[in-house]
Amino acid sequence: PSTVHLSASGHFRALDEENLVLARGTSLEVYAMRFPRGSGDGDLPAHPAADAANGEEEKKDKQAMLQCVGTYELYGHIEAMALIKLPGRERDCLLLVFRDAKMSVVEYDQATDDIST
Repeated sequence: PSTVHLSASGHFRALDEENLVLARGTSLEVYAMRFPRGSGDGDLPAHPAADAANGEEEKKDKQAMLQCVGTYELYGHIEAMALIKLPGRERDCLLLVFRDAKMSVVEYDQATDDIST
């Protein structure tokens, strides 16, 4: 499926990384917002504060890029989703609601570079 049905943004993969999560039918795509440093070296820090610390005052909103950092196939059609903050968790978790009236809370596992319930 090429149509995006749902989207959410938050800190799904890391606290210092802003993520855009897209639902396309039965698949999830996770994007990280990247900001070029302006030095031409191609290095893209995860947050504009890294550049601000270096004294660079550029309009980062015009330079921001999205980089796909994960695509995950699921076993049902996603009807609703939201990034939520659970007690005891530093990063956001993803609440998914499926067509067959099932819900699941999913989080990103940095050790395996995958999602888990």
